[in-house]
Amino acid sequence: MESASKKSSRFAILGLLTNCPMSGYEIRRLVEWSIGQFWRESFGQIYPALSALTAAGLITRQPESKTGKKEKATSRPRHVYAITEKGRHALAEWVSSPFHVQVPRNELLLKLFFGATVPVVESKAQIERFREMQVKSLEVFDATEQRLHAEHGTDPQLPYWLITLDYGKQTHRALVAWCDASLATLNALPPVSRRKV
Repeated sequence: MESASKKSSRFAILGLLTNCPMSGYEIRRLVEWSIGQFWRESFGQIYPALSALTAAGLITRQPESKTGKKEKATSRPRHVYAITEKGRHALAEWVSSPFHVQVPRNELLLKLFFGATVPVVESKAQIERFREMQVKSLEVFDATEQRLHAEHGTDPQLPYWLITLDYGKQTHRALVAWCDASLATLNALPPVSRRKV
């Protein structure tokens, strides 16, 4: 039986192809700056998904036009994938269906849960590193938002892209606040805060 994650990966790619026909490489690049903050796809996932989508008739696969470009005789031809009408119907059905919640695996929280086994300074360092990551992510979100407005200001999909972007911004702001509160809690601990387990 196909896992929900694998099925979602196929629809993530199908959704990206609603923008325009793309090669597998172009899809991977688009994943990085569009849905990459909340959904990751590697080359190892993308190409099998493209094959499955093609076999199901949800997308088409055509050799990329090289008009005006010289191609080495030894290089493999690139292919461009485009969504079909059947693919659009399947995507709409999937978008409308109930979503699956996956339990996250968070190594930071796992380490903090066992924080009493090490000096408190170690847990503080972990949180400080995590906080810095959130601040950097917020900078990326701001740059992405500017890019979306500049390049896709009239695109009807823009409000939906901005909703998902705002989710990331709100989440990372909340995580920065959590970091600050957690550091305050650890700073308030007695000097000797390590116990034997």
